[in-house]
Amino acid sequence: MKITVTQKDINKGIPRIGDKCPIALAIKRKTHKYVQVGCTYAWVKLKNRMVTYVLPDTVVQFIKDFDENRKVRPFSVKLKPL
Repeated sequence: MKITVTQKDINKGIPRIGDKCPIALAIKRKTHKYVQVGCTYAWVKLKNRMVTYVLPDTVVQFIKDFDENRKVRPFSVKLKPL
């Protein structure tokens, strides 16, 4: 699944809250489904089951930077399910 984290996602995102971080907001915008994002995985409820996506290193670093209130920028990435 390809997602784009926008500046709006970054502005609305809440650090350390797995369903309100910019990554979660971008996935929700694309899927319109329940999303939970951790440090290295994202879980999306699709067709009555939770699908786990591995987060690439660049996304893991984005999450760390965002959670530490460092400057982050919009980006696009392809997430692969486990």
